[in-house]
Amino acid sequence: MRNTLLVLILSVALFFIGCASSRATALAHQAERQLASEDFIGAAASYQAASTLRPKHAAYLYNSLWSRYQANEYQEVITLSDQAYQRFSTHSEFLLLKAKALIATGAAEDAFALYEEIFAKEEHPEALKEAVMDQAYALGYDSVATALALELISFRQYETQALSLLAEIYPDAWYEQALHYLSHQVAE
Repeated sequence: MRNTLLVLILSVALFFIGCASSRATALAHQAERQLASEDFIGAAASYQAASTLRPKHAAYLYNSLWSRYQANEYQEVITLSDQAYQRFSTHSEFLLLKAKALIATGAAEDAFALYEEIFAKEEHPEALKEAVMDQAYALGYDSVATALALELISFRQYETQALSLLAEIYPDAWYEQALHYLSHQVAE
């Protein structure tokens, strides 16, 4: 009798877990349709509901925040990204989205400070540093762009982009000559 009751309880529990998972998937599909029609608020709500049903599924929560970002709800994204990162501390994409929202609100200095924290947590942040370098330069933060470019020069994959940016910022410095030298070395 006791074994039968245990099997019944486990079966019911598995059934409800399966239903929650199926419902979360259905909500995610609904959110995708809402995104396609640019209903970002609706998509955020659908992804949030899916996240509630599957609380260990970081992608649903991230997609909810990304939808809010697309709806220009930047302050909400900033606040909720911190909470999401506390839950999913191995998912730096929450911090990256927060940095984007900070820039959108005009708090670029805070965003660049956050990027520095992210760089420290990543094993190989070079590609991200290159993107942030370009963004900093586009926003007029030449000192941030310069610091990142100087770091990236030491990586063969990024040295040309870094030198090009430094040559634009400092046209009378040696960076243009180094870039010219590198381009001849590659051609040979």
